[in-house]
Amino acid sequence: MKSAINYWSDVALEVVRRDFTVGEGGAAARHQHDGPTATSRALAIVHLAMHDAWFGGTAAKRCYLTIRGDAAHPLPALPKPYSRDSALCTAAVVTLQALYPDQVGFIREMSHGFADPEPDEVLRDKGQHFGEAVAMALLKLRKDDGAGYDVGYRPSSAYGRHRADPFAPAQGYLGPQWGQVRHFCASGVVPLDPPPGYGSADYCADSSYAADFNEVKDLGRLAGGGRTAEQSVIGVYWGYDGSNELGVPPRLYNQAVRAWLAQHKGGGLAGEVDFTVQVLAQINAAMADAAIDAWHHKYAYNLWRPVLGIREASHSTGLGSKTGPDATKTAEPTATGDPFWVPYGLPVTNESPSRRAFGRTPGFPAYPSGHATFGAVVFQVLQMLAGGSAMTLQNVLDAGPTPPSDVAAQAFDFESDELNGRSIDADGSVRTRHLRHFGNLARPVWENAISRVYLGVHWRFDGMPRQVMSGKNYGGVPLGLAIGEQTVRFFAAEPAPAVA
Repeated sequence: MKSAINYWSDVALEVVRRDFTVGEGGAAARHQHDGPTATSRALAIVHLAMHDAWFGGTAAKRCYLTIRGDAAHPLPALPKPYSRDSALCTAAVVTLQALYPDQVGFIREMSHGFADPEPDEVLRDKGQHFGEAVAMALLKLRKDDGAGYDVGYRPSSAYGRHRADPFAPAQGYLGPQWGQVRHFCASGVVPLDPPPGYGSADYCADSSYAADFNEVKDLGRLAGGGRTAEQSVIGVYWGYDGSNELGVPPRLYNQAVRAWLAQHKGGGLAGEVDFTVQVLAQINAAMADAAIDAWHHKYAYNLWRPVLGIREASHSTGLGSKTGPDATKTAEPTATGDPFWVPYGLPVTNESPSRRAFGRTPGFPAYPSGHATFGAVVFQVLQMLAGGSAMTLQNVLDAGPTPPSDVAAQAFDFESDELNGRSIDADGSVRTRHLRHFGNLARPVWENAISRVYLGVHWRFDGMPRQVMSGKNYGGVPLGLAIGEQTVRFFAAEPAPAVA
């Protein structure tokens, strides 16, 4: 039988999948938590509630609500003894129903299917009451955290700034307010340097920008470039771009961590269950903070994506010839633009073939990559909780493109739903099942970040630089590594004094 945490983690991920699944008769999915930002917040609330409901009776000092030290939202009084399984189950049910009211029927059905192994009904009842109290405390804590704010956003027409994908001009702009959402663990936004060339009259005059420009122009184009079959696999494998029946990246990374846990901590012993509860709570809290920081920087720098940057790089075309201090410049930049360039684009999965005429890109600025930030934060937390030292950017760069030998305590296999032998490609064919092996926890960070280049939706520097450079801190990978380390240290700290 599955442990309570594995059962309810599965339910939470299924709820996310259903939130991004087309309804009967082809009706569009009604996202209650649209995009990776809102989904990361929802999963953090659910997993933190399960965490505190589980540990409240045995390690209250390690509970999230205790560490925060907020007198207005304390850890509820403990009904010792109580059933930890019932407490975790109830915390999951209450938070999921509150966050996904359209799926209350499914959530209740899964609740009825969960069997608490505790034989004492009184202890089960106590567990339910405690789990409900913990869930309500978390929901109240996050009620006015800024996630529901709506800010007016107008795209800039300036050189180098993000605008709608020319292949999807009505796509809108996701999350311009998300950088103002209150953090879960961090005290503020982790700083990030501007990307290469940023603020100059000609981005391509910067050698780092030009190198990444030429790379994605070749490897990320829809057809005719130098992308290999392996690179195409990596691009699609790490997708989860809101596709039908798949959802968004936070679901992907939870699945990958669950695969690692099953292969390294799958015995079901009491200590292993505790570890799973701890890991899933911390990676989801870290992803929620990663979304806040990444989206803060995205709209602060407001950098264009390759579909615009490559098409408009030439000063004889696009906005580069009309705006900015170089409006009269006649010399061509060091990298040549292509006004007809088309990206390979986001994977279109489980949709009708007519849904994809051209590859499309996400509806928010490029820098930093959300995928790269999420992936780095998740595997940083996992590595540190598994007993390793904090991962560095150099560790990630060393893991690709030729991965080192396996690290026994870190190696794992994972099958992405993008390539599970059932998902449907844009041409109507069933994609081949593909199981990938990772020899250490740095390798998936590298692959996940570079995958966006192979799809043509990001510059490499959105994810990571080509090498560690003194005084330069840019890209989602170093941002995510810092947030992951910060999250682990938050949970390891002594509880803060209660503040009214």
